[in-house]
Amino acid sequence: RRATLLGMRGAEIALRAVALGRPELARKQAELVLAADPNDVNGRVALHLAHELLGSTPPAPTESRDPLPSSGDLHPLAVMLFGELLDRRVGRLASEPWRQAHPVPPSSDYLVERVRRRQGATAGLPELDF
Repeated sequence: RRATLLGMRGAEIALRAVALGRPELARKQAELVLAADPNDVNGRVALHLAHELLGSTPPAPTESRDPLPSSGDLHPLAVMLFGELLDRRVGRLASEPWRQAHPVPPSSDYLVERVRRRQGATAGLPELDF
């Protein structure tokens, strides 16, 4: 409720829940967002990330009447958190081009910068080959 009073959109709330380690809240919020706008790109990313953290499979996207695949710009948290997902699932060879294609400028948003610092702390670690 406070987030909406601060002018945050539903998808941003879902992304923030993912960043804060609250995947169940993120999933519920993302589902609400996508029920209202199935093309919301940030809602789709948040839902996918939430399901990843919950260890479940996200539902298949619903049919859309909109010919465009998504609406809106990617939120900085969506870019950074999806980059982490690519790191985990595929590796740096996939995540680096993603990050280069979607640069995130410095932000006054504390959570965005906190995620950036967390990612910077793991950037130099070698990838494990299983």
